Amino acid sequence: SSAPDVVSVDAGRLTALKPGTAEIAVRSAENSSVSAVCTVTVASEVRRVTFELNGGQALSKGKFYKPVFSQPMPEQAQYRVTVSSRRVLESTRSLYDGPDNISFYAISPGTVTVTVEVISQDDSVLYIVEPLSVRIQ
Repeated sequence: SSAPDVVSVDAGRLTALKPGTAEIAVRSAENSSVSAVCTVTVASEVRRVTFELNGGQALSKGKFYKPVFSQPMPEQAQYRVTVSSRRVLESTRSLYDGPDNISFYAISPGTVTVTVEVISQDDSVLYIVEPLSVRIQ
C-alpha cells in the first residue's frame, strides 16, 4: 500500500483504516513480470458492524433466522451473503436488496461462518461487517 495508514494489506486482504486514497500494487509470485496497480479510496466514514442470529444463541435446525445488525444498515444497498457450509446453514440467496430481506435456514447440526458484505451503497460511508460464527444444534 502506498498509504499504509489509510489501507493496510495482509496476505492479500485489504483493511480500510481511515479516509483517504492509496495505491495497491500486486505482483505474481510465479511470474514477477506480471503485476497490477489499483487505486483504493476509503470513504469519509467507516462503520464497523456486527450482527447476530437468534440473539447469539445456538440455532435450531429446521427454522429460518433473520440477522439483527448492531446499527442501522443502508436500505438502498445490496448485500452479498456467504456461508462456509451450505449443508449446515443456508442463505436463501447470495445477493439481497436491503438488509431486511436477508434470511437463513438452519439445516443440520454444526458450526459455520457467515459473512455479510455491503456491495453497493452511498460512497460517503463504508460498512465493514464482522463475520459471525454460528452453531446449529
